[in-house]
Amino acid sequence: MNRKMIRNLALATLVVTLSACSGGGSNEDTTFTITPAAIEQIQILTADNNPLAGAIITVSGVTSPATDIDGIFSILGGLSVGEHILELVGSDGTTVSIIISVTSENGAKIITILAPLSSIDEGVTFTDVSETAIIASVSGTVHSSSGIIQGANVSISGGPATNGIFSTAITDANGRYNLLINVNASLANALQTSTIIASADGYQSRSINYSVVNGTTNTGINIQLTTGSNTGNALFHETFEPDSPTVDQWATTKVTGNNVNNMWHIHTAGENIINEAYSDGFVRLAPNDTSAGAVPDPIEGIQAYWYGSKVVDSAGSVQGNFIDAHNETDSTDSGGTSSSGMNNSGWLTSPVIDLSGVAGDLSLTFRTFWEIESVNPNSSGFDLMTIETSNDGGTTWTPIARLNPLSDPISLQNRNPIPFSNTGYNSAPIWSRQELIQLLDIAGSSEVMIRFGFDTVDELYNGFRGWMIDDIKIINQLGTFPALDALSEKSGTLLSIQKGTPRSR
Repeated sequence: MNRKMIRNLALATLVVTLSACSGGGSNEDTTFTITPAAIEQIQILTADNNPLAGAIITVSGVTSPATDIDGIFSILGGLSVGEHILELVGSDGTTVSIIISVTSENGAKIITILAPLSSIDEGVTFTDVSETAIIASVSGTVHSSSGIIQGANVSISGGPATNGIFSTAITDANGRYNLLINVNASLANALQTSTIIASADGYQSRSINYSVVNGTTNTGINIQLTTGSNTGNALFHETFEPDSPTVDQWATTKVTGNNVNNMWHIHTAGENIINEAYSDGFVRLAPNDTSAGAVPDPIEGIQAYWYGSKVVDSAGSVQGNFIDAHNETDSTDSGGTSSSGMNNSGWLTSPVIDLSGVAGDLSLTFRTFWEIESVNPNSSGFDLMTIETSNDGGTTWTPIARLNPLSDPISLQNRNPIPFSNTGYNSAPIWSRQELIQLLDIAGSSEVMIRFGFDTVDELYNGFRGWMIDDIKIINQLGTFPALDALSEKSGTLLSIQKGTPRSR
């Protein structure tokens, strides 16, 4: 039996600076406290986010019952404050160890963690991927001075190295979040200075420093938010609702594709669209996705913009995804293939926005939902989501941001049908708030325009649910999302990478 510790870690590196992460640090008096709890149950997922069933677990020398079908096992007596070694023996005999750090502020009795094990197509033979991947977990509670905050947006970013946020969670009814981390080992240094960002409606956003260490789980990393606005007063606000004075002034432009209609279009609540690529077996849902393949309703009101196909038309477009015209010879678990070897792409462009009387730092934020391919979530990525601005009424454009993470997670599975979403690799997409994107050189201009571009880059793995945008705001705040290097971009096109050798299956 191959017995192996993931890393020889000094205990001093395991815990973040708790003065920055605890319930303190707010301008409000801290009157609400988390009731301490020992961990009674742990759910173990593989690096692929699948439950690890039938594993034998030893925690600090005490063997627990094997994990059940959902990867859950119970701990006799519970895990109290301190460092604990969890030794995991898979059903095939593969052994790895994970260090669990329980802080004095832990309030969760049940946590979910990732193990550095991956298998081919959810098989029973696992491979230790701790040498090639950073696998870690962090959880805690988001609260105010008066109580827990349900529905808060909690994300982790490695800065420019990961192109910002690469994993996101929404707090549950107990105010708890759980971030699961699977990134390429080449990003280890960048994750030593990563950032956890928490935001919620009615509260000021807050960022804390966090050091990600391979093979560790930290629980009880709590974040207190102060009442107020997380976006301030909007200088421009678009909800796409029927009564919005500018909703009819947004323009959609098809750049490439076989479909006679541009993929960008108004998506209305109650349309009940199901992703047919999922129904037909070309793509899969993430293990934590309970949507049955449904395209979500708008998050604000009844209308949002969506890059995806709404109906089956004469060009053979498949609804609920961005395949465009579908390849008739497509096969099961292909990821969904567009016809004629073509990519598809398009722009959604704002009306002219007058910011002539505005000075200081400006940022863009919006609600977003996206689900794309997971085959290439790196600097040579596909299904690109790009944002550009113009300060001269659309004559020239400057690329300012791209949403695609550069985490390049490690998995041995066939990734063709597996999604990457705004919550992470092989994780269910959700509506979330986009981190503030800095807007440069537009303050004082009366001819500001913004456009959102989606580009599949090629015809492969296009059977996912695409990109949805709602509740767009320009605000007087400093942006924190990594800026896109404008020098490497070409204005007027969505493509900014070298395709190189065409991909094949």
